[in-house]
Amino acid sequence: MFTGIVLGKGKVTAVVPRGEELRIAVDAGKLGAELEDIAIGDSVAVDGCCLTVVARHDTMLEFDVSGETRRCTTGFVQAAEVNLELALRLSDRLGGHLLTGHVDGTGQVVTFAAVAGDAHGSWLLVQCLLGLLRQPMLHHREALLLRRCVASVPRRPL
Repeated sequence: MFTGIVLGKGKVTAVVPRGEELRIAVDAGKLGAELEDIAIGDSVAVDGCCLTVVARHDTMLEFDVSGETRRCTTGFVQAAEVNLELALRLSDRLGGHLLTGHVDGTGQVVTFAAVAGDAHGSWLLVQCLLGLLRQPMLHHREALLLRRCVASVPRRPL
């Protein structure tokens, strides 16, 4: 489980096709001391997508991206900057949303506009086109992970 609160940034340094799958390497050196806690077998959210560490060399983490994950996501390309988040421990404060990191599909951002601020800060309006099969799965006030950020669903999509 994840919160959607980004811990740090990484950079994709290698993308190796393996049939339908990919092996990607991410330089996670900007995680600092948090990097020391990451071991082979740990889950890390890479741009919000839960991936398992399969190899580690100093600050470099390697992940296998399955064919199914590739069909449901975008962005695992050489030199891409990615957001990183470590999986929650049962003792951690949440401070965000509860997210599995399991991606259901992709959509298309059609509106991205600044909205006047209020007592809670500034807000952005992001409207997305989702696959028709995904829309019934969204509920009012539910967290929706967009690539690199978490958004709340303010009302049921039309």
